[in-house]
Amino acid sequence: MTMAQVIAQITTDLRGLLSCIVEQYWRTEPPKELTAFVQPSDRGPEESNFMGNVFSRDYSVDIYVEVPWDNKVTTAEAVDDAIEIIAQYVSDNRQLIPDYIMTLGSTRYAYVQRSEAGKPCWAAQQKIKIEYPEV
Repeated sequence: MTMAQVIAQITTDLRGLLSCIVEQYWRTEPPKELTAFVQPSDRGPEESNFMGNVFSRDYSVDIYVEVPWDNKVTTAEAVDDAIEIIAQYVSDNRQLIPDYIMTLGSTRYAYVQRSEAGKPCWAAQQKIKIEYPEV
């Protein structure tokens, strides 16, 4: 499976689960409402877990959830809720790619200043790892 196919699949799946806009790849314009962006993070080097000519490459995907900040607790909680839904999606779809295992990486939270917005966005970055299991 290519990285583009992984991104497309996760984006499609999350569009059915999240009650917000889900975009394939990050956008430069700031979101006007709660939005999730699914994009590649990195692709691991070829590694062999077997004797012979069998190699695998791991995938890392970042999902950014952003919302314009309005000083309301419920706004921050909406981001938290989206992250929890993403975590459940990962748990329910461990083998999105056959023979690979999908797991959650770290979640980072921050205010993001976008000059066009005139005010910060509250954002979470959720890393998803899709790795070939070690034997």
